[in-house]
Amino acid sequence: RVGFAANVHPGTVIRGGYARVFFRDNTGPQVPFADPPYVFTYAPNPSTTTLSTPLPIPAPQSVTNLSGAIRGMQLDYKNSHVDEASFNVEQSFGATVLTAGYVGVFGRNLRISPDLDFAPPSPVSYITRRPFYSVLPNVTSTPHIESSGYSNYNAMQVSLQRRLNGGLTANANYTWSHIISDTQGYSQGGLYTSALPYQTATLERGNGDLDIRQRFALMLNYQIPFGASLTGWRGGLIKGWQVNAIDVWQTGFPFTVVNGSPQSDTGIGSDRPNVVGNPIVSNPSIHRWFNASAFTPQPFGTIGNEARDALYGPHFRHFDLSLFKIFALTERLHLETRAESFNLTNTPNFALPNATLGTTSTGTISSTRTGSTPRQLQFAMRLTF
Repeated sequence: RVGFAANVHPGTVIRGGYARVFFRDNTGPQVPFADPPYVFTYAPNPSTTTLSTPLPIPAPQSVTNLSGAIRGMQLDYKNSHVDEASFNVEQSFGATVLTAGYVGVFGRNLRISPDLDFAPPSPVSYITRRPFYSVLPNVTSTPHIESSGYSNYNAMQVSLQRRLNGGLTANANYTWSHIISDTQGYSQGGLYTSALPYQTATLERGNGDLDIRQRFALMLNYQIPFGASLTGWRGGLIKGWQVNAIDVWQTGFPFTVVNGSPQSDTGIGSDRPNVVGNPIVSNPSIHRWFNASAFTPQPFGTIGNEARDALYGPHFRHFDLSLFKIFALTERLHLETRAESFNLTNTPNFALPNATLGTTSTGTISSTRTGSTPRQLQFAMRLTF
């Protein structure tokens, strides 16, 4: 890691930094035995081990009449690493600080697992066209763990922070960003959905699964000045109230339209269709989020031209508000009252649309996001002594 900070002018500070972070991939206990000269069937039981019950020794297996899945690993497999870079300029205006800058995060040698036994696209049955069918006719797949995936994250970040002044503390943040990658990440499946495993440069390069283009967040704390001059029971009742607000808004997650049944005939579970029109609608709704007529299944035995994660789902919005006050009943006895609202505006946050072609619900949204809740109100009192 390396970083710097410089005060270039009264109230103006520039900062920057760079870091390279390595991490060990969770490859699993079977990986050391996944390459020649080993041929093992390995299924640890129990999967959680102790000193008294260690992992079992893999059992050697004959190389003839193999079936099921054969897994291998890149011989010169490299641990994944991330390069992080940032540069920002900070300017203070009294109690207010404005910061603007750039953040870049670049993942390299990311773990992926393409199937080496993919059949080339063709209208002829894929089973007999698999590259290893002549020697491994009963093998269904050959996932190969590799360190060749990548991701690029570039972002502009702007923040405005106001320190406590006049009873107001606020922090507002805005981010514009873009993620480009050629895989969705091994923890999310890590499998190519293209027809051939090594065509990723043209088929799988696209928006990242977590590509949120814009995000705004606001935190506000305000000590209401009403009744500051009041005394007695009126002052105790009216002054000293505090309002807190948290507001979050962001654009939606990307998604990919897929065929109802695979058309490339390569043995994969799903594939992408051809784009023949404009999939964007002018006024998207839960009844028609995208134009399903803009997609059509590609000719059987070919690869569709749709890019990965090319469309985006609904925006997300959440606003919380709370009001509280501490009443000093005596010198040692205090009563805190609090009223809180979660999702005060009762804004529904919808899930991604049905993106499978060939159904009556294609392009429609039938549910809200996981964890999304309607408006919730709660009131609380706490006596402290």
